[in-house]
Amino acid sequence: MYENLFVFIFFQEYNKYIMKKKIIIGGVIIIIVILVLFNIVGNQNKDSADVIMFKNTINISRSYVALRVKTDKILRGAKNYKNYDS
Repeated sequence: MYENLFVFIFFQEYNKYIMKKKIIIGGVIIIIVILVLFNIVGNQNKDSADVIMFKNTINISRSYVALRVKTDKILRGAKNYKNYDS
């Protein structure tokens, strides 16, 4: 009779221990998943070195084209300007 009671109490305590262990492991896994998701979302907002280089190249190209257009307008209208002799 006492053996059955001892076995019953032992398994109850063992089941509580297992449940606590599962809850702790589950909590740790959830925290790790949340941290990984925040890290992934945070990295998506940052540009890589290639993207930064591409953006800088585009900006330089736009400046070059604008300067080239101004230079072409001046060279086409060069006849309208006075020369250095006058």
